[in-house]
Amino acid sequence: MAEARRTGATGPALLHEAIAANVRLVVAALPAMTPGLAQAVQTGKLTIRGGVLTLSSGKIDLLD
Repeated sequence: MAEARRTGATGPALLHEAIAANVRLVVAALPAMTPGLAQAVQTGKLTIRGGVLTLSSGKIDLLD
């Protein structure tokens, strides 16, 4: 939540930023969860991307 608050967002935008921050944390942690994922990422066979789905529009915002 602290990362999301640093953006200066409020209300629904703050919620979106908090969700995005959580997705970034999970994407960063995934390779460490299994050796197979870590190896695939290290060798370039796999890229892990995160995204946020907005249910009302069906839009997916891919994160960096």
